[in-house]
Amino acid sequence: MTFSKINEYTVQCVITMSEIDQMGYALQELYTNREAASEFMRNIMKKGEEAGFQLNSNLQEIQAMLLSDSKLVLSFTAVDPDRQVNQMIENILAASDAVELIGKEHLKEILHMTGKEKFMCFQEIMAQYNDMIDQPNKDEAKTKELKEEKSNIKDKKQYMFQFANLSHLEQLCKSVKSQIPSSLYRNNEQYYLLTDFAGMDQDVVNSFIVRAMEFAARIENNKLVLAYIKEHANHMLEKEAIDVLKKL
Repeated sequence: MTFSKINEYTVQCVITMSEIDQMGYALQELYTNREAASEFMRNIMKKGEEAGFQLNSNLQEIQAMLLSDSKLVLSFTAVDPDRQVNQMIENILAASDAVELIGKEHLKEILHMTGKEKFMCFQEIMAQYNDMIDQPNKDEAKTKELKEEKSNIKDKKQYMFQFANLSHLEQLCKSVKSQIPSSLYRNNEQYYLLTDFAGMDQDVVNSFIVRAMEFAARIENNKLVLAYIKEHANHMLEKEAIDVLKKL
């Protein structure tokens, strides 16, 4: 069982199947028995604490990934205060702009509708909201805010996939059939695949993310994280990184 610090907020544990057996657990049991899984996680966290890693303080997320070489990777992520506050403020600002443009009373009317009518009306006002963003506005300051909001929506199609080694990244790329714009970065023995799914069907996005969960140590679509990687990591492949790695 090996613990390592991925970044300021994430600690990773790699544990083999034999070590899981020695702890008295079966992998299938961890998938199907919530009580056993919780007990297993508590034991892992305790061992992490004994190894000098703080896993209980402000713990926000635990991600599990089974590797092809019969190892289980657990990623423990704590709250990032800056990121959490920034996300809350961005959500508040976006909601405020939408309410102002659409109209509070109109939204209340839809809130009291039911069934298909409610869904259709909501789709209609969202289409109108997007049209407002595209149209020129005499108020230059408001126009800038709307464009930024639309940019934030586009950013949600951009993802960062972090890998502990290049072989895991290569395995993922060789399993991908779709053409996906991508670039590759490296920092402190970690590899970062940045992808842009803009204009792609959501099924393609979902399929790629589900597949990536088998290999990636971390998946992010926060624009601040992507900007940090672009600025601080070493750029290895500028474009079509997935296609290049397929051929290795």
